[in-house]
Amino acid sequence: MQRLKISHVQPSKGAEKAGGIPGDVIETFNGNAITSNDELSQALHGTSGVTLVVYRDKSLLTLNVTGATWNHDGGFRFQPRRLRPESVFWTQVASFITFVVALFILYRLLVEQKEATIQLQKENIAYLKDQLTDAKSQSPDSLAQSLSTR
Repeated sequence: MQRLKISHVQPSKGAEKAGGIPGDVIETFNGNAITSNDELSQALHGTSGVTLVVYRDKSLLTLNVTGATWNHDGGFRFQPRRLRPESVFWTQVASFITFVVALFILYRLLVEQKEATIQLQKENIAYLKDQLTDAKSQSPDSLAQSLSTR
């Protein structure tokens, strides 16, 4: 899940009063996960006391502030948290494996279709051979008569 990373704290605003610093990553705001600026704006609207849980220096900190009315941004500026290279790598590996499986399934379907087409052609050839054998066994007059009635 993507979290918001604080890139700037405005002086004398709720963010500074709570103890937020640039680089903090907001894990929860009043107990709720916040993943976008819009969610934070909605959560902050008219709030007078907040509890922030932030990730800072490889640990979680709880920041509390009361007595300040928070408006739409609370004095924060955010940047989305970037994905770790390992996450990107494993996402690409999963996508590649999915692609290979899809190719294999498509290949198997094409092979089955090819085999079914070959079988159908063999049956058509056998039918035509039977028809030719029957035609050869008939007298030329009866063959000419059956062709003219078609």
